[in-house]
Amino acid sequence: MIDIDGEVVEACKQHLPEMHQDAFADPRVKLMIADALEVLDTTTDTWDIIISDLSDPIESGPSFALFTKEYFTKLKRVLNPGGYVMVQAGPISPPEVKDHARLVNTLKAVFSNVTSLSAPTPSYGRAWGFAMCSESAIALQPQPESVDQLLQAKTTGGYRFIDGISLLGIMQTPLYIRQAIAAETTVYTLNQPPKFFGTGVVSEQ
Repeated sequence: MIDIDGEVVEACKQHLPEMHQDAFADPRVKLMIADALEVLDTTTDTWDIIISDLSDPIESGPSFALFTKEYFTKLKRVLNPGGYVMVQAGPISPPEVKDHARLVNTLKAVFSNVTSLSAPTPSYGRAWGFAMCSESAIALQPQPESVDQLLQAKTTGGYRFIDGISLLGIMQTPLYIRQAIAAETTVYTLNQPPKFFGTGVVSEQ
């Protein structure tokens, strides 16, 4: 886990135990308080799975670079063969889906295979979009029984949302989202970064 703000991480440890479920105490966790871009530019490590769950690139926010073709290219460099990148990709309601489609299209400029996912997200009060990326083919119709067997064999369980049936469901991208993605031509770059998911405030002090 790489996070740029150690104070926020400590606050989450203290005040959000129902969300982190003591994950920070797991001996497999390595927490780095650092700039992810700097880590990606200098690391020799590679990963099977990369989850890019980032602050939204709102107007005047600090994270525009983390939603661009250049950033996703850095992720691809440190991804192992057969690995996957998962990116949080904004809300997917019909009035907002264009931003999601643009981000998916940007990912398609980097990865050979990209699919749009969505799931109800109670903490946001609405459905949210994600994108799964890989250089390998992505199974869009996973067998629920096989998924359940893998979860039982590879995890300690206790999930409240995901199982084989749920995964099969979220892999089926609704028609209006597929149409928006197919029609999109925008690719976000450092020269033309995204500014979406909200409206920030610029201080004049």
